[in-house]
Amino acid sequence: MKRNTIKTTVSFLIILIIISCKETITAEQKLINIEKVQNDKLEADLFVEATQHNLNTIALCDAIAETEKNQEVKDIAINIKVSQQKILNKLQNLAEENMISVASKPTYQLNVLKYLKNEEVVTTDILGTIKNKLETQIEVLDTLRRNTDDDQIEFATQGYIEIIKVNKELAQHTLESLK
Repeated sequence: MKRNTIKTTVSFLIILIIISCKETITAEQKLINIEKVQNDKLEADLFVEATQHNLNTIALCDAIAETEKNQEVKDIAINIKVSQQKILNKLQNLAEENMISVASKPTYQLNVLKYLKNEEVVTTDILGTIKNKLETQIEVLDTLRRNTDDDQIEFATQGYIEIIKVNKELAQHTLESLK
């Protein structure tokens, strides 16, 4: 009888240990899932922010290209726009592959863009804004690069950052030459 009591007690303890281990694993898995969801949300937010700055930069480049009389400045704006458009297309494709909806229109209102195109707005102000937008894009993409768990996104954003740095330097150099 004593032997049966010991077997029952041991069996009960084993079952209790298995259940408690299962609960621990389940709790750890829940934490991992919550962390993954938070990381995916951050990734999506960064994609949206990066594409929004990208679209705004394209709109500003259009404003310069349409109003600027200095051909060198106009060409620089067009070159930055072309680079930004390529990056935008690639970001949109990456986002789509990861089931993320991104920005599709610049946040600048049409009346602001019309003002930039029609009034005597100093090109250096617009070019300075473009330079600032490019700097912000670098920061956002670098944050995305550092926080993603997707090797493809990490590799792609690093390449985009390098292209944007070149464009930022080009904008800075042009600003300095206009002063």
